[in-house]
Amino acid sequence: MTIDLLPATGVRLPGPLPELVFGMSEQYARRVLAPHAALSDAFVCGTDWAVGFDLPGCSITLSASDGGGLSIISLSRRPVDERVACPVAFQGVDVFRWSAAEIIEALHEQGETVQEHHSGSVWIGNLHLSPTLGHQMTASTRKKPRTAPPYVFGFVCLYGPGMLSRDRRP
Repeated sequence: MTIDLLPATGVRLPGPLPELVFGMSEQYARRVLAPHAALSDAFVCGTDWAVGFDLPGCSITLSASDGGGLSIISLSRRPVDERVACPVAFQGVDVFRWSAAEIIEALHEQGETVQEHHSGSVWIGNLHLSPTLGHQMTASTRKKPRTAPPYVFGFVCLYGPGMLSRDRRP
């Protein structure tokens, strides 16, 4: 039950769900997903349409801008979901399971160019991984720990081919 991130194509969902391909229309996306997931209208700033749905442990939003077909696929981890979470994989690495440092190292070893930013987010081509910070204050002491625990990625955004130029990256 893995969700595979396919940067040039879109996202392969676990069977029997369909593959979500960049360029598909909103109507087509709704039609192929409706038998498998509860769809909802979503809001994504600057887009023409957005559709959201949940899979075990993961929320997914599809959106498009400039009057075209599917151009942005976002996934976020849902830690409150009691179901076993679907792995979200890029090049065979589950981007929500391991620490950010382990993911970056594994992708470097596979020859991927990983651009790290001071915010803790990374870019790998048209794939953007954003952190969920793990250094929250504890309830008992109300203080931050002396050393921050490793952070993990909690949000992934995959942009369709040609959607981003280096000048347009957020």
